[in-house]
Amino acid sequence: MKQGTFEQMPQAYKDAFLAVTPDTTKLMTMYQKCANRMIHFKEFSDAEIQSIQAPVLLVNGDQDVATSEHIVAMSKLIPNCRLAIIPGGHGAYMGEITTLKPGYKSSDFIVPLVERFLEED
Repeated sequence: MKQGTFEQMPQAYKDAFLAVTPDTTKLMTMYQKCANRMIHFKEFSDAEIQSIQAPVLLVNGDQDVATSEHIVAMSKLIPNCRLAIIPGGHGAYMGEITTLKPGYKSSDFIVPLVERFLEED
């Protein structure tokens, strides 16, 4: 993100934002806030991760930004954690707008998995 630019932001994101809030100044503000959040991201310690008490479903793509090995290690730190490694890259398994192919179905994505997880508790 330090090297990222507004021009690199997917046009689909820009169009979706402007459809709801037709204000380019607010779009730029949102972009900058998101970029700053990633640039200044603070990692959580193992102790902080181990302190999570709520049931957790960790989901990652096998070609995602975080490696499967990292997500597996994190899942072992969280009590009451479920883990799903889904085929695909970042966002593709969630039906993220820039990854959709013609003829997609919402059931092709992660919603049923999340629904089952939520029904368990």
